This record gives sequence, C-alpha cells and structure tokens, in this order.
Amino acid sequence: MPIFKYVIPTTDEFQIRMSKGATVLTVDVQNGLPCIWALVDKNAEQEYRSFRLLGTGFPSDDVSGDQYVGTVLLHGGALVLHLFDVRKPD
Repeated sequence: MPIFKYVIPTTDEFQIRMSKGATVLTVDVQNGLPCIWALVDKNAEQEYRSFRLLGTGFPSDDVSGDQYVGTVLLHGGALVLHLFDVRKPD
C-alpha cells in the first residue's frame, strides 16, 4: 500500500477524501504548507474523513473522542496547530 500526501487547509474543521480505512501516519509542514501523510489502499472505496485543527490557547469543543495526530508549527513557530482525526460515533 502506498503513502499519499494531502495538503490541509488551516481552518478549524475540514474534510479530506481518502481511501476508506486509510491509516493517518503523521502531520507536518512541507514547503510552508501543513500536510497529512496516510497509508492508503488505492483500490478501496473513497470516503470523506473529518479533521480538526486547534491552535494553542484557543477555546475548543470537547475533543476527548477524537484521535490526536500531531502538531505543526507555522510561520516560524508563531502559529502552533494541533491536528485531531474526528471520530464518528458507532
């Protein structure tokens, strides 16, 4: 299975279309843009996955059911964002 990169927007909540069951590996910055890398099955059905970015010190909704992915620093570390994979209720 290949690893795909997805450039992500710097908005509070967003969705990315990726293979169903894809494993999100990490989040980092490449060429000044925040990106997610995920292990995907190219033959699997596609789905929209929901994510949430939270800035350090900013108020947020409860993220206790979400899975923490990682933290990225933008603008030389002036903006610190924490990425969560939003879990759907079973």
